[in-house]
Amino acid sequence: MKALPFILAITIMCACNRSIIKSVRQGIPPGISHANPKHNYGTSRELSEKRDSSVTFTYVTKEGKEIYFSSAVTDSASGEVMASRELDQITITAKANNIAERNGIISLGFIVSVPGLLMDSNWQTEIIPVMGRGLDTIPLPPIILSGTYFKKTQKRGYQRFEKYLESIIPEDAPLLENFANLTDLEKFLERHLPQSLVLSGIKNENLRTPFGVSEQEIISNYLKKKQIERNKRKIAQKEKVFSKYVKTPYTSGARLDSILVNLRNGMDYHYTQEIVANEHSDKIKLWITGRIVNRAGMAAVLPVSETIEYSVSSVSAFTQDIIRYKTKVIEKKSGFCFDSRISFEKGKHTLDSLVPGNKAEIVKIRQILFQVFEGDVFDTDSVVITSSSSPEGSYRSNTKLSSLRAESIKRFLLQEVNSIIKNLPSRLSLVNDKEIVYDWHPNTYDPDKIITRTIAEDWGELYRLIVLDSVIINKNAILQHFEVKDPDRRESLLARHRIDFKHIKENIYPKLRRVTFELKLVRRGMVKDTIHTSEPDSLYSNGVDFLRKREYNKALAVLSDYRDINTAVAHISLGHDHSALEILASLEECAQQQYMIAIVMARQGKEEEAVQHFLRAKGLDPKMAYRGGLDPEISFIINKYNLNRDLFE
Repeated sequence: MKALPFILAITIMCACNRSIIKSVRQGIPPGISHANPKHNYGTSRELSEKRDSSVTFTYVTKEGKEIYFSSAVTDSASGEVMASRELDQITITAKANNIAERNGIISLGFIVSVPGLLMDSNWQTEIIPVMGRGLDTIPLPPIILSGTYFKKTQKRGYQRFEKYLESIIPEDAPLLENFANLTDLEKFLERHLPQSLVLSGIKNENLRTPFGVSEQEIISNYLKKKQIERNKRKIAQKEKVFSKYVKTPYTSGARLDSILVNLRNGMDYHYTQEIVANEHSDKIKLWITGRIVNRAGMAAVLPVSETIEYSVSSVSAFTQDIIRYKTKVIEKKSGFCFDSRISFEKGKHTLDSLVPGNKAEIVKIRQILFQVFEGDVFDTDSVVITSSSSPEGSYRSNTKLSSLRAESIKRFLLQEVNSIIKNLPSRLSLVNDKEIVYDWHPNTYDPDKIITRTIAEDWGELYRLIVLDSVIINKNAILQHFEVKDPDRRESLLARHRIDFKHIKENIYPKLRRVTFELKLVRRGMVKDTIHTSEPDSLYSNGVDFLRKREYNKALAVLSDYRDINTAVAHISLGHDHSALEILASLEECAQQQYMIAIVMARQGKEEEAVQHFLRAKGLDPKMAYRGGLDPEISFIINKYNLNRDLFE
């Protein structure tokens, strides 16, 4: 007869687990509700327990918990005959559906109530609040409630796994110390290979005994190979053994991980979660899901609860779509420069596309010229070509060579420009909304508008590049030679530093051989040298966009200099009450301005001033009376002084 309670306990435990699964299959969801504003918000324990009308007997566990059983029913999914009992709801209760954003942070507060029926010594209840914001679904840290026996089983499983891990020799552990017969190995080495230092951790693959046996072969002979293989198998089976011993792993990052002791009436957990506001924070949804797990790892997933929806009030709602303009000065004349690394053969001035690198440079020049001459805004007034060369050779010859090279590039440029102009389409224009005329352009470009200049030897650039160079050894001595006036003499002095001069010729001189193009442009159709106009201030618009996205620090970085109502919104949202008040006091009176001053005054504890400004805001815009219920600072003074009584009279 002593075995009967044990058998009965086993049967009842199985029935309990089955009944949970049965209830979950029937789709009994966790409850969720807002508090009744007329009462203190309650929990599921305050509700009368609803029992199944078909209960036939009650069983009391060792912990004193009553378990109610009903007539056997058939599981529609499996056809299995099993006991059934009602599963009380997990309830989530929120104080109100209106919450406020402060300093860019939204604080969600709610109570999770778990009935005692779901708190069994053999179970673990895992409750996961889930937040929905915009298209994002964000699980919040779970609540873990573990029964005493469940926790002991879980802990025992981890202890068994830890013991298993302790039996494993790590892969990076010393091989000989852990897997070799050291005593016999040491004796053998002393007799046959005394010069070996392998026991000190120094291997020598070239060492051999007089009989030709290598050091590695000796070590292999004294290794415990079966022990090595057994250790490898243990390492390979770690995950399998973990699953065997630990049926329910610990949950990381839990908000609450508690062991249940004498909580037969259930428990309430006050849950608070702070989240950073963003552009999708006007509405936030909250629901709960979870599961119940027994000691054997069998789990029953709880159906998803209904949803609470919070309305989040934010001062950012007062953001105004103000379009600001800034003055823009349009100049008649414009222009730009670009360099080209066109190369010439030594001593020659003819532009050759076959010289390495020239083909790519020619393509680049053509693209830039096409963009300029094909454009509708500017005409090309002139092009200045400046050709410079390195100091190789005599200064006189370099002067002549640079001039000839500049003329060669001018001919190339004139040819390219004429080719572009010839293929340009005619442009249409409207005069007095009636007459259509064609913009005329010449078939050829005026050669006199292409001006050539030369820098025979660019010693100024050479000096700058030598100063920046980190390879030159005798830099100071070389730079002193630049004081010599005769350029040919100057170069001969540089050549005395053979190593440095070789580096200069190979790496710096090529940078001096360049052609600079300066295009001078004039705005088409413009008579005056300058025109002042206005355009939307895109920087301010960006600040307003940041404000709407509730990126307040970024918004304030842009809007701080404007000192308008949007700047004040950014300050209030970040808790900069004094700065906000300074700006608001300087603005023209309006409902939004008065309302925000009321918020600042309420935060500072100046209730009389807060009341005056709120009433003024309500007088300017009656909708502010309803807005006041959303902001905690204003709703407090509304309720304290009954400021909205006129709405109900």
